[in-house]
Amino acid sequence: MQNVLDEATKRVGELIKSSRKRKKLTQSELANGLCSQAIISSIESGCDMPNVFLFYKLCARLDVPLTNSFLKQILDFEASSNFAEHVFQLCKNHKYTEMIEYMESSKILDQLESNRDFQTYYYYYACALYQTKGNLLEVERYLKIAIACTLKKPYQPKNQIEILLINSLGVVNLDFGFFEKSFDYFDTAYNAFLKCQENTENLNVISYQYGVFLYKQERYIESLSVLLKGFDDVIKKETFFMLAEYSLLISKCYKNIGNNLDAKKYYEKYGAFLDL
Repeated sequence: MQNVLDEATKRVGELIKSSRKRKKLTQSELANGLCSQAIISSIESGCDMPNVFLFYKLCARLDVPLTNSFLKQILDFEASSNFAEHVFQLCKNHKYTEMIEYMESSKILDQLESNRDFQTYYYYYACALYQTKGNLLEVERYLKIAIACTLKKPYQPKNQIEILLINSLGVVNLDFGFFEKSFDYFDTAYNAFLKCQENTENLNVISYQYGVFLYKQERYIESLSVLLKGFDDVIKKETFFMLAEYSLLISKCYKNIGNNLDAKKYYEKYGAFLDL
């Protein structure tokens, strides 16, 4: 792991240290029963990378989430917490066909009253349809139904669900090949994300997918700028959700601009985060 220590180890150390302080634990208290205090000190100072088993145990003790899924955190329904939990678990486990069948068979739509609930329902449904390679026009239609609940053109999303919806339109239009429309949606979602006060891991996708768009347009410098800021934002949230994806795309950007040193460094980080 020596070749990863320069950057990935530093990031891991920062995460462990900030999480420990947030929990008001000493290094000795964190180490108790897991390893020596000296090992914790070495990890936090960026001198050593914990092995996978120790890292999982440290994160469990520090309440640092590691699960990678389509959505990282549940989107609530005011009308039914049980429905929200079941749909989220299906989404989290990538059971999108079962998720669609459940949403169509349940009578939850009859219970929805708030615009937020309707938006959440159609966002989940559209995303599941997209993941099962459904008709893109249908996916777009459901996204627009959700958006119309609270937004009018020109779109100015303010909260998590609105930003995710606009961003999803960017993804769909990129698949259509409508690059100008896709850029407008991604740019709108990204700028709204920068202003959003909701500290949710679900928004980790915003910078990443904007970076993907810019990368596909061969705008590597712009893509790097967005991705590096997104990478740091994920670290600040004290989570590893999507860090592997960020690292790999950052590596590809560096490679395309001829910076092989940083390309190698981020590819090694990708491997480290993927292992974790």
